[in-house]
Amino acid sequence: MNSVALNLILIGLVVGLLATLHVLYHSVRGNVCHRDIGEKIPERVRSDPGLARRANEEIGRHAAWCAVLVAGPIGYLGWMSLRGGSHEVPMHILVVLAVYIVGVSALFQRPFEMFKRW
Repeated sequence: MNSVALNLILIGLVVGLLATLHVLYHSVRGNVCHRDIGEKIPERVRSDPGLARRANEEIGRHAAWCAVLVAGPIGYLGWMSLRGGSHEVPMHILVVLAVYIVGVSALFQRPFEMFKRW
């Protein structure tokens, strides 16, 4: 059971890393405020070039931080699941990692909440 939870959290972290890298890619290209990509960005931010540039920077910064924050646990869990023998991770560590994932996803949502006040 513990191994299943370990692999599920590892898969979730890898998917999260890929998602943040995808958003970071679009942010670097300046496409975050494009109508097909930036669904959660208000129209007033999209229409103003200065705010759109600022939105790209904010989302890119948060995506980069989230990618860095996700990479550490991926390395640890990948090492735990790939090493030979028994690789039981205590349940409290898995619970802490699950809470950590929720915290990182909350950090990733922060710029979208900021856009509502711009």
